[in-house]
Amino acid sequence: MSFVRSPLVTSALAALEREAQHNADAARLLATIEEVHGFCRYWCWLEVLNHFDCDGPIRSRPVLMSVLLKELSAVNPVPLSLLQ
Repeated sequence: MSFVRSPLVTSALAALEREAQHNADAARLLATIEEVHGFCRYWCWLEVLNHFDCDGPIRSRPVLMSVLLKELSAVNPVPLSLLQ
């Protein structure tokens, strides 16, 4: 079974790739994300994004984080009883 990315994730990664051409921190983040393999890839990417230390801002980082949260919440909905 091959891993298929959603169009939103593909678009967010493309933004990070474009930024990585001119931003060394974005390039390091992209390389770190690309090293992640396995079943829980989006969870691992979210963990990387949360703990990635960089010198300057990565403008595409919040977009990728929000897309991953959207994808993960669609697959793993939280019961309303837990939100109260």
